[in-house]
Amino acid sequence: MVGIMRELSKYQKALVPKQSKTVLTTFEREHLTTEMFRAVPEGWLYGALQTRLFHNWETIQRVLHIPTFSKECEEVAAAQTSGAPSIPSHLGDWVLPQIMVATTIVSHLDDPDFKNSTTGRITQDQITQNTRLAKGWLESLTGKANICIHTLQTRTLLLLSQQVNLCSTQVLWMDSAALVRRAMSMGLHQDPEAYPEMSKLTKEMRRKLWTTLVELDMQFSLAAGMPAAVTSSNWNIKSLINVDDSELTAGMPDYPAGKSEYTWTTAMPQIALSASLKDRLNITNWLGSNLNVDQDAPALVSHANVLEKALRSLPQQYRGSTVGANINNKRIDRLFASIMLDMSIRRPLLALYRTVVFSQQSHRFPEAQKGALRCSLAMLSHLDALDPAIADLSIVKSRDYLNLFHILYKNDIIQAALLVCHQIRSFDHAPPFGSTPTSNDAAYPEDSFPQTKHGLTRVVENTLHSLLTRLGDFGSDLKDILPLSVVLQSVRAEGTTEEMREVMQRGAERVLTACRRALPGIQAQQIPSGKVSQVT
Repeated sequence: MVGIMRELSKYQKALVPKQSKTVLTTFEREHLTTEMFRAVPEGWLYGALQTRLFHNWETIQRVLHIPTFSKECEEVAAAQTSGAPSIPSHLGDWVLPQIMVATTIVSHLDDPDFKNSTTGRITQDQITQNTRLAKGWLESLTGKANICIHTLQTRTLLLLSQQVNLCSTQVLWMDSAALVRRAMSMGLHQDPEAYPEMSKLTKEMRRKLWTTLVELDMQFSLAAGMPAAVTSSNWNIKSLINVDDSELTAGMPDYPAGKSEYTWTTAMPQIALSASLKDRLNITNWLGSNLNVDQDAPALVSHANVLEKALRSLPQQYRGSTVGANINNKRIDRLFASIMLDMSIRRPLLALYRTVVFSQQSHRFPEAQKGALRCSLAMLSHLDALDPAIADLSIVKSRDYLNLFHILYKNDIIQAALLVCHQIRSFDHAPPFGSTPTSNDAAYPEDSFPQTKHGLTRVVENTLHSLLTRLGDFGSDLKDILPLSVVLQSVRAEGTTEEMREVMQRGAERVLTACRRALPGIQAQQIPSGKVSQVT
């Protein structure tokens, strides 16, 4: 394997180059604003960026008031078109940094309608520049400007930008915790209804932003295997109102009447997800604490049942790609919002099941084994729902959303696929999960049908194919792909130690062959010909 690994390391360096740390210069505030104004994208691309942000990020995670931000963007665009040297003086100085960060968030999602335009993409240099400018503005703030709601919104957008641009899990965990504490210092964890001088719009936006920050911190804490910055008893705010942002205005004397849960509004995805927020936060904090699996396994399974109920209680139109035939999933952005909602609940659910399945107590809880497999297969099914080679062509017209899914959920995809590999191996050592009826079979009819070894192998094979197809694209990482390819080969058959070694080596060689095919220039430039022939 030595020769194979040496060659693969060259491809890994080419696929995931080390990010150079940006050294921030001390800007004069006026000069910084001028630079940001010049960096604002022009024309229809500007509108396209807003649309991508509103439809694909302002869903389960709410940060901005859409009509307000749209109006601010229009005024900046008008000033740019007229040749003005800067933005209108009545606009807040946070508008340009928010635009800068918004462009970096949507940078890896291109609307298919703009596919043929050479100006439809944002370059990596622009992403780096816009991030530098926004960070420079935030670092220049002093005093009360740091505890302004608009500043907190900008910092939250920057956190979302870090996520989509593949910042490390540890950094995301630490930064999200810092944001939650900033929000608490501003009182966002307390309901603002007692303050009559605050507008109804501001009160509702504070509730939405607090819910978003807790959600993000919980998700990043779960990924890091650490407790979150708050507990479920640390806040008490009113429920969000199910209305479109257009119904929330600055001068409204009363809150508008909320709509039915079956009506899609700009607020509904977040409301549907927040219904289980405290349960998921409690689970995350528990998993990140000093857990005794042998003792706590029954409670882990019990908590998993709570999240299973949360999934089943979602209205049909918010159940991801696993339930079709509803009008909302006929739009790609709404389908993706449903998938994000589904994944947000399944993440802690799979973590609970996985903790039991890989413990010494797994044989006592067949329902955990079935639940883990069921959850993993549901997660991996979203790859098919977003793949234009398989999905409904009237909805999925490009690979853009599939690529975004790979970026946002890369760790979840690998964990789910490895768990399915664990089940494939179990066919050779123990009765398969579906062979013994359990009390859960009535609630989950799919559990009553035993999974086959070749059927599960096909699922992981399709997942690996999807990962290999993206080699060279943003976010593809051999540290994810190589272990999965090796493990898949190792669980497909039994044999002697030497035979298994050869099988696993073929898994590594498959990845190497895919690298050579996807990045032929790397082999020609960096790999000595002697090593290539030796590996071959």
